[in-house]
Amino acid sequence: MQRSDTSNWKSSDVARLLALVESERRYYQDLFAALPVAVAVVAEDQTLAAVNREFRVRFGLVHEDLSRVRVADLLPGPALEQALTQLLAGERHEAEIEIRLGPRRLRLGLRRTRGWQDSPESEVLMAVEELTGASDTTPLLPEMAGAVGWTMERE
Repeated sequence: MQRSDTSNWKSSDVARLLALVESERRYYQDLFAALPVAVAVVAEDQTLAAVNREFRVRFGLVHEDLSRVRVADLLPGPALEQALTQLLAGERHEAEIEIRLGPRRLRLGLRRTRGWQDSPESEVLMAVEELTGASDTTPLLPEMAGAVGWTMERE
């Protein structure tokens, strides 16, 4: 079935709209790339669909083909694999887990999202925070009756 109002569109109008959509897409890609936090988009097959600069630096992904890099190879652990499986299946919408990678402790924030350009496939947005020192496990404001505790970072 063909729409009757398509005859009113000029090729220059269509070209301007396409240019606007493309510039908006580039704008969001630039924002994603410049985030100061290591962020990755995980596809349904648990490979990396996209990563930002900070993620590449932290995990040494310089020239790798991202479609071949599985999350389980980069960040091994049954808890992460199980959380990703549940998120991609739609059983959960978000998760936060901590894993160890050698001497490094990492906190991963995971959130299920719709695929790029509203595709029916779901993806997982994964933010990675590196934990350092014992101060990461203590709450910022400890619970004490009638008192407020302050913590100070040495830096």
